[in-house]
Order: sequence, then structure tokens, then C-alpha cells
Amino acid sequence: MDEQEGKIDGRKFTAVCGFELPNNQLNIFRSRYYPKLNKIVARANGVTPENDESAIFAAPIIHGSSLLPDFENEVKFQILDLLFECLSDTDCHFFRLGYYDDSLDKAYYHKFGRADRIELCLNSFWLMLGQNVGSDYLFIYEIDRESLKKAFKAIDDDIGRLYSTGIVILIV
Repeated sequence: MDEQEGKIDGRKFTAVCGFELPNNQLNIFRSRYYPKLNKIVARANGVTPENDESAIFAAPIIHGSSLLPDFENEVKFQILDLLFECLSDTDCHFFRLGYYDDSLDKAYYHKFGRADRIELCLNSFWLMLGQNVGSDYLFIYEIDRESLKKAFKAIDDDIGRLYSTGIVILIV
């Protein structure tokens, strides 16, 4: 899952997109994707089977707004081709759910911030999947570390204020 922001016909939108991979297909995907990905990354780093067959490289993060910045375009296309080739061999489903930003402001009578819009998209996504989600479900979402730091700082500040007034909170 990842967020997406942009414009369509001059109207700003916020959306989340991702794919659902059935549990029983995960090992099939991994066994096909990661060994081939390692070979692509190895070649991009100048390592060939002739000079080091045992090299294992970290899997690169595939993020749309900064798509594989450490690689040339040819390598980026090889990685994306591989990803979609391996996903097409499974029963995965792609999803995209979003809202026009101005429609949210009108519907809820206040200005929605970026984090609010993304949270609404993610919650709506879960409501959409609700009937189909079993107990064995894993939700992976790429986290914006800076936003997360700010959120935890705000929570920490609030807890500090509550603690100083004698109120204790236990989160379980």
C-alpha cells in the first residue's frame, strides 16, 4: 500500500493503491521474485556469477515518488518488469481508492489535512475489504518516517502534559 496524490482535470485528489496477495501465494511470489531481483541488483553493482556467485544484495525499496534512485532507467525497468511478471503468476488483485480533496472539505465541513485524507482513504480501503478479510491478513503500508516522528512527538508531548497533571494512561 502507498499513498498517491495528484490532479485530474485540475482537481486535486488523494488515493491509496496497493495489491492483495493471497496467503497461499506469498511463498510462490517470494521464490520467483527475490532470487531474480538479486541477480538484477548484482549486475547493476558490477557483480556477475563469474566474479562472485554468493553475493546477496538488499532488496531495493520500490516507491513511486522516488523510484529506485540508485539505479539507471534500464535497471528500473528490469526490476518493475520482474515485479509484475512475478505478481501476474499469482492470484493478486490491485486496488486504488481515493477522493477528490475538495469533495472531502465540502462533505465534512472543514479543511482536511494531508494525513487526514490519507487516513480516510486507508480506512475506506479496509471497509471495502471488510467482508473478504479473514483472520490471516497482513497489511503492509509504507510509512512516511518524518510524519510518523511528528505524530509520535505530538503524542509524547500530550502524554507528558497528562502525566504532569496526574493522569496516567495505559495503552495495551
